[in-house]
Amino acid sequence: IQKGYDALKVYNYFKAKEIFEHSKKKHGIPSTFGLSIIYSRSDNPFSNIDSANKYIQLCDQRFATTDSLKSKRYRVYNITKPSIDSLQQFITRKAFELYKNKNDIAEWNRFIEAYRLSPFCFRAMDLRDSLVFNQTKQKNTFSAYDEFSKNYPFSIYVREARQRYEITLFQSVTSGNTIGSYERFLLQQPNSPFRDDAENAIYKLSVMHGSIPEYYHFIKKYPNNHNVETAWRAIYSLYTVNYNPSVIENFIKEFPDYPFKETINIDLILSAKKLYAVRENNKWGFIDSTGTDEILCNYEWVDKFSEGLAECGLHDKAGFIDKA
Repeated sequence: IQKGYDALKVYNYFKAKEIFEHSKKKHGIPSTFGLSIIYSRSDNPFSNIDSANKYIQLCDQRFATTDSLKSKRYRVYNITKPSIDSLQQFITRKAFELYKNKNDIAEWNRFIEAYRLSPFCFRAMDLRDSLVFNQTKQKNTFSAYDEFSKNYPFSIYVREARQRYEITLFQSVTSGNTIGSYERFLLQQPNSPFRDDAENAIYKLSVMHGSIPEYYHFIKKYPNNHNVETAWRAIYSLYTVNYNPSVIENFIKEFPDYPFKETINIDLILSAKKLYAVRENNKWGFIDSTGTDEILCNYEWVDKFSEGLAECGLHDKAGFIDKA
């Protein structure tokens, strides 16, 4: 062993390596330490960072189980726990830079397997995952994103992969832009974040002409669609467009299942109420037939009510108000 370290001092790597190789079984700790030095250096034909890592790990494992008397004897070769740790850090840092220059998925997998206890392992995983995820994005299919999420569940890119999975799955299943494709999507993916988008598409395609029969057919066919309330209000708005009390009463008879009956009751009262424009302090508002203020005089000008609405002006802008 002494001859091996003497040869190492004068850079006689051939002799040092030969001695350490033959002494591995009998003198495991100093031999593996010496071999890790040889393989970690770049000034000899034996330079191989992975071999250096293998031998420094063997040295560290054996040193951890040796007794204190033997460990003191190794100090003559500068073999201590701190020196082993220092060499191991040097090897892993150098290995990381070498593999980083290759920047290949297969090479990063080799590094992660060989240096999994290294502090550089997580950085290597992130760089490896970045390469894999870029390939996945080039494919841009829901199956590719699903495969990435399953193969790399702890990746920093897995959240984005799952988001892209949901998007591409939705786009794939509904590419035909038909009611049937959206129905199929909702059946297959009831918990998808694009559920509302699918329901919106079904609603839009179901009421393309904006007619009362279309809206009512939609309500009956898709009672759980979140657009049902909108469809009901559209029916009411279309049916009672002239805001006539008799028309509102007819609506109640024709659509007894209308869910917002409190709105109808209020509109019945308001539709029958006569309001008259009144001016006060150069501002306009409305009173009822008894002279009671119904709409305060806040407007610059107003027109009379027609079909439940009155045009008015405020701050140099024009708009509509209802009787409420």
